[in-house]
Amino acid sequence: MVEDRKTFEYSKVKKISLTPEEGPLTPGSFKYRRIGPVRGNLEVGMPTPPPPPPSWLPTNEADILAFWFRSDLGTVKDGADRISQRQDQGTHLRHLNQVMDAKKPVHTANEFGSYPGDIYDGIDDVLKTDLFTFTQPYQIFMVYKIITLSPGYKYVFDGANGPDTMVFAHKEASPSIVIYAGTILTCPIDLSAGNKVLASCKFNGASSEIIVNGVGATGNLGAAVGMGLVMGNSQHEIQPTNISVADIFGFSPLPSAGVVANAINYLNTRYEVY
Repeated sequence: MVEDRKTFEYSKVKKISLTPEEGPLTPGSFKYRRIGPVRGNLEVGMPTPPPPPPSWLPTNEADILAFWFRSDLGTVKDGADRISQRQDQGTHLRHLNQVMDAKKPVHTANEFGSYPGDIYDGIDDVLKTDLFTFTQPYQIFMVYKIITLSPGYKYVFDGANGPDTMVFAHKEASPSIVIYAGTILTCPIDLSAGNKVLASCKFNGASSEIIVNGVGATGNLGAAVGMGLVMGNSQHEIQPTNISVADIFGFSPLPSAGVVANAINYLNTRYEVY
């Protein structure tokens, strides 16, 4: 089930609006052109293109957008709002997937003001992409909300293969936020349950950086290569976290300073984090 409705112009004069439940469209059954975004499971004999790059991302840097997941776009879910696929809104179509019902996060309305969130239960929920190489340097931006914290580190995201290849983790005790790619880099900020988090994580060896809600640290993070993306848990599914995710996107290679500033401003303005 996908929330978005699909609107087509038929024979240039007649407009029809369909949801997947109202009937399939088959290739060659009529002539049409797409006049609105189609981000769902409606099969029309051709792949659904992603939306254009955001207005704050210059055209000459759009091709370095490695993935982009938004809770309000590209949601494939069942009648209980359990997410089987979070669709990549970039051009690479590196979708996050889950086939087991018990491990599917729940799509929930109004988690971030008027915007929805994907809630991971902190027990076994996890979404994963297929493997793709994510070589340093790269940078990941995200907004999420902490539901509960625990004494030990829980993984907000991880690489999908190899020994802790690109980790962002948090816990309730100080220091509460770290990133890791062979070496730990700690952010000097402590957060609590209920807090929103806007994070910028630059994985760049000895010149790495983490910024959380405007507070940052730089240092040597290690040089591990990312191999895909795991959300809400570790790649071995043993460190799940209880969070609500709004937005996450990554760049490889590193974006310009202007794009970094634009990305942080976009996330902070949209989700009112700090």
